[in-house]
Amino acid sequence: MLLLAGLSACGGGNSDSSTASSSTTTPSTSVTTPTPAPVPVIVPRSTSITGVAATGAPLLGAQVRIVDATGTAVTLQDPAGSTIASVKTSTADGSYKAVLASPATLPLLIQAAGVDGSGVPVVLHSVLATAATPLLSHITPASEAMLAMVLGGSPRSIFSNTGANAQNIALLSNTTALNGASDQLKSILKNNFSDIKLPTGTTVAALDLVRDPNFSAIRTGLDAVLEGVRIMAVRDASAGEQLQVSNKFVTPGTVEVTVNLATAAAELLKGTSGNVASAVTSTLKATTSPLKTSLPNLETIDALSATINSRITQRTTGAYVDAVTSVPASYLQDGRTKNALKTKFADYTTKNLQLGRWQILGCADDPYVPGKTCIKFRASALVVNSVGDVVDVFGDTLSIDTAKPPNWILSGNGRSNEVRASQVAQATFNLDGSQPANGALPASGLQLAVRAQDPSANRARTVVSASVQVPSGYGVRLVYCGIPELCVSTGSTSVAATGELSDALLQKTPGWVGSQDAALGAKLAVTVTPCALPCASTPVAATAETVNVYLTAKPISDLGIGLFPKLDTPLSIDSLNHDLLLSWGNWAASNPDMRVFTVRLVTPVANSTPLIQDFAPTSVMKTSLFIPAPASAITASQLWLGAVDSLGRSYYSQLKSTP
Repeated sequence: MLLLAGLSACGGGNSDSSTASSSTTTPSTSVTTPTPAPVPVIVPRSTSITGVAATGAPLLGAQVRIVDATGTAVTLQDPAGSTIASVKTSTADGSYKAVLASPATLPLLIQAAGVDGSGVPVVLHSVLATAATPLLSHITPASEAMLAMVLGGSPRSIFSNTGANAQNIALLSNTTALNGASDQLKSILKNNFSDIKLPTGTTVAALDLVRDPNFSAIRTGLDAVLEGVRIMAVRDASAGEQLQVSNKFVTPGTVEVTVNLATAAAELLKGTSGNVASAVTSTLKATTSPLKTSLPNLETIDALSATINSRITQRTTGAYVDAVTSVPASYLQDGRTKNALKTKFADYTTKNLQLGRWQILGCADDPYVPGKTCIKFRASALVVNSVGDVVDVFGDTLSIDTAKPPNWILSGNGRSNEVRASQVAQATFNLDGSQPANGALPASGLQLAVRAQDPSANRARTVVSASVQVPSGYGVRLVYCGIPELCVSTGSTSVAATGELSDALLQKTPGWVGSQDAALGAKLAVTVTPCALPCASTPVAATAETVNVYLTAKPISDLGIGLFPKLDTPLSIDSLNHDLLLSWGNWAASNPDMRVFTVRLVTPVANSTPLIQDFAPTSVMKTSLFIPAPASAITASQLWLGAVDSLGRSYYSQLKSTP
């Protein structure tokens, strides 16, 4: 038909009929056959996809969801045959099995949302690009980095709006681009890979970072590499979306290698002619490695939690603290004594709770000396009940004893009080969740939390005062104000707590704290003067101690209202006067990389400081909380919801009533 149409057009366009009839040469024509569209690869119903979700330590109880190449959410099937939207990873090893309830078109974008060993929210992604068996897809920071380079940005934004991003998901069928991203990541981590042992017969070049059949969260191979590095896809206000990679044991807040994700995606799409290395914008092209110098016995770390769990199962409350884990008599962890440690483990025993795998968070040596061998390690483990719910996070300082073979032990950090600093943001709402008429905008700042009371039930005072010196050279004083943390003072030795975020907010404008003092990697020198216990109403000071606190995230620049925690049901003063079940499930579903960790109720009291009540969800990933009715009726109050994101930054919603 194309040929006939072409001949007809030639004949009709020539008005000289004699010339046309005298021609004896037949014009040559060529027909271009259009390239057929690739045939979609369909994974049939009842197909099983398996893998492991891990950040070094396994992600326990994380929700795994899948979307296909059309941007459609893939429904899954539980063992009873019912259709479900997601499956959970195992609370034993982070493994998952997703059985498709309907056919799905490759490639599949897979998301795991949960919390890491420190309770910080984690959302990671991976891909199933081919139908080659076994259908295996591990979900780790390595797979997240690969996808970020191919997509040119965080996979999280693609997954949150898949209907509008089907074209982006289709990019993940480009195995050449995926392999190129894998090779670039291996190049960045080459020092880390050189310090670990791979299974016999396996080379780094041949290692599949997504489909390795030997991968598991047991501190060997790729998992050991992941334990020693920090990999994050972040949005930078000035440089666009970036991949940031660094050794966990460099000075906190340090980023060693930075990859511009837009450039990486553009180069990967060029295939073999692309230069992905040009996307590395940092001076350092490969991360340093802590494995040989600081973590030579990483494989044995989980024996510590296994020993503790064994004693809990045997219902032995304190003996293992004295003998099995070799806890020294001088043990002290952020004010927790050896006896308090026994009490905590006794509580775990009574409730039949177990410790999950340990996660190494970094070096606990203070002052920190870059490049030196770490002696003490900041570490934490999730605490899981018998039905698999994560109900607590147990944090401590670990070290390695001199026994043969060496054992990991709880050694404590020797600090009499807990000190934390974090980037924070606050948005104010009416009690019903609506925005106030005055249009108050969200604001950000820097919060310093110095624990002032014993964390046990008696809440006894433990500290006299504290001061912090910021990088710009100025100092800020903090004093006791009757609540769990010290309050910032402008000079007075006595401050009345308001229960609001401003009690512990350092960054104020104008003031003594500037932008450099809240920058990534900023060091705050905090001097704490504890009480000579017991702490009387007129406390006697004990020996002061100074600790360095480093900021591990940039100041919050994204102040979108949707990031601040929101309740499913509007509140009123009447509802606060009754038993109240707060729920924020809808907000949590829209923000899987965040979790609510605290709720505070502040009620005015005539001629006195307000009544301040703090609550916490009974499970780390729970999206509801019960507050009992007050003893007497209230006519005004404010409710605070505090949420933490994957970078450890906090977003607070202040819901205020009108008296």
